Amino acid sequence: GSVIRLAGQGGRRGRSAKPGDLRLQIHLEPHPVFRVKGHDLETDLRLAPWEAALGCKVNVPIVDGKASITVPAGTQSGRRIRLRGKGLPRPRGAQPGDLYAITRIVVPDQLTARERALFESLARESGFRPRD
Repeated sequence: GSVIRLAGQGGRRGRSAKPGDLRLQIHLEPHPVFRVKGHDLETDLRLAPWEAALGCKVNVPIVDGKASITVPAGTQSGRRIRLRGKGLPRPRGAQPGDLYAITRIVVPDQLTARERALFESLARESGFRPRD
């Protein structure tokens, strides 16, 4: 929604008139990885259940590459992990926005026999009851 004004680069209203200003309005197209929230960016960070439970180090996409972050043990789905200054630039050299990696815990669509046995063993051994 920002507007860029280019002085004297617009059209003329007559032969003897000076050129007017050209105004360009900026619109951002949706990005496949990032969502824009002002100068901040959001991205989904998909985690396996054991990564969320135990904690891990993972790479997160940023505008100009990747950044390594530490996911704390016990991370819940929907947690926002901030990467300060990794969002969109601000005008006149002000501090850039932040990037938020939003955790999404995902499980495999299909399990091997061994994976199923491990999950069943965990279900029997664990005292964790998420709906209590």
